Amino acid sequence: MKTTDKELLLRSFDVEPTEAERERIEHLLETDPEARSLDRSEVEFREAVSRSSASTFGNSFASEVMAATESTPSILQWLENRLPALNGPAFPRLAVAASLVLLLAVATVVTISLTRSTENTLTATIGSTHEAILPDGTVVVLNSGSTIKYDSPFKQSRHVRLVGEAFFDVVENGSSFEVETDNATLTVLGTSFNVRSWPNLERETVVTLHSGSLDVRDQDNRSVRMSPGDRVVLSDTKSMKTERIEPARLPDTVAWRNGVVAFDREPFGFAMAELSRMYGVSIKVTNQELSERRITYLPGQSEPIETVLANICNAFSVRFLQTADGYNIVSE
Repeated sequence: MKTTDKELLLRSFDVEPTEAERERIEHLLETDPEARSLDRSEVEFREAVSRSSASTFGNSFASEVMAATESTPSILQWLENRLPALNGPAFPRLAVAASLVLLLAVATVVTISLTRSTENTLTATIGSTHEAILPDGTVVVLNSGSTIKYDSPFKQSRHVRLVGEAFFDVVENGSSFEVETDNATLTVLGTSFNVRSWPNLERETVVTLHSGSLDVRDQDNRSVRMSPGDRVVLSDTKSMKTERIEPARLPDTVAWRNGVVAFDREPFGFAMAELSRMYGVSIKVTNQELSERRITYLPGQSEPIETVLANICNAFSVRFLQTADGYNIVSE
């Protein structure tokens, strides 16, 4: 086969031949075995290159689409800006492949968006409580300064990490609901309960069950099944004790939800820290022995901080002094 005929045959893959050139090519393919062999080899080679290019382009384009979803508010806007570049001369053989890759990439983005979960953090600011509805419909009320973390949407299990104090009214949906604190794990199906855990303050978790049933498990995997009216205290010394609360006193365990102070045999130091969070002021106790004494204070209604401090200090024969940022509790 002549060199000019070979060049004509190869050029026809990239440039539309004239009528005369087309007739010459058809004649070569009918009469010249070398021309037919060259034609088959070139077709197979170009198809392989096209598949490879489409695959490489597809991976690159899919990655570019994924990146666009992170940085561009609207993927549709991004596609409008990006698609004109695909119509240029560099992509004449990849138009169909690009369309298919585009559909695949967008489908991948949508799938990932639907299944991706993020960790949410809710915090009640100092001096206020915060009520929220979790992804499953469970209602949680956070006490002042408390924080919970959870995946949204929930994964296979409903799991919440708590630092502070919160009241949960759990929706029953057939799967367990777990609350993890510094030294305990609470597992429920559908119930309402209050849990308190300040790892940097009292080093214990206090759980009070209001309705339903509740399993509490400590770090050594010991567990106890609670009934309404039970209060379980787990300390950092790995002790676990259960107390009964009289039905009439049960509302006092969640009085904080209404901004009401309620202390039932609590350490004095913890009570002052709780008042500090509730009212958003600094309260310091200078006497360590006083900090460890137990206090019961159940006024039943909201009171100004000065009234609360005056009543408590009178009962303990101490006094409070106002400072620039709050109060100091000092001995007489």
